[in-house]
Amino acid sequence: MDWAWDKTRYKAARMVSLGGLTNDEIGKRLGVSARQIQRWKATPEFAREVDHWVGEWRKRVKESGAAVKEVRLARLNRRLALMDQVVRERAAKLAGKAPGGSTGLVICQLKSIGAGDESQVVEEFLVDTGILREMRLHEEQVAHEMGDWVDRKELSGPGGQAIPVAVTALAELFTAEELEGAKQKLMRAQSRS
Repeated sequence: MDWAWDKTRYKAARMVSLGGLTNDEIGKRLGVSARQIQRWKATPEFAREVDHWVGEWRKRVKESGAAVKEVRLARLNRRLALMDQVVRERAAKLAGKAPGGSTGLVICQLKSIGAGDESQVVEEFLVDTGILREMRLHEEQVAHEMGDWVDRKELSGPGGQAIPVAVTALAELFTAEELEGAKQKLMRAQSRS
C-alpha cells in the first residue's frame, strides 16, 4: 500500500503517541473508524511518526518542570525559605514565653489535664521535630542535587574483620584490573605445582 500523509494521519499519529486513547476514541475525534486507526498503526511510516512524537514528548518532559535540576533546586529553596519564614515568625511570637521560644523551633500545644470540673487546659511547649526533619531533608536533597552529598560506606574484610593493612597498601599501588591479573597468575602458578 502506498502511504500518503495528510492532516488526519498526522493528527492520529500524534494522538497515538500521547497514549491514553483507544483506537475508537481517536477515530471518533478524527472522523475515521477504529479499524482504520488500527490499519494505520500497522504501517511502518505511521509507526515511525508515532515513535518520533513519543521521543518529542519525552524530550519535552525531560526539559520542563521537576525534571529540570534548576527547577527542582528553585522549588526546594522556595520551600526552605517558607520554612525559615515560619521559624522567624514563630520566634517573634514565642520569644520570652517559653524556653527556646526565641529560636522559632518550639511549638505551643494546648493540653488538657485532669478530669471533670478539675480539668484545665495548659500550654505545653515542644521542639518542632517535624519542621527540623523537613528542613534537614530539603537541605540533604539540595546537596544530592548539587553533587555535594557522599554516602559513606564502611568496608570490612572477611567475616566482618578489619581489612588487613597489606590489602589496603596493594589497593593504593595497583588498579583493580592489575590486582585481578596478579591473582590469575598466582592461581595458575599454584595449579601447576
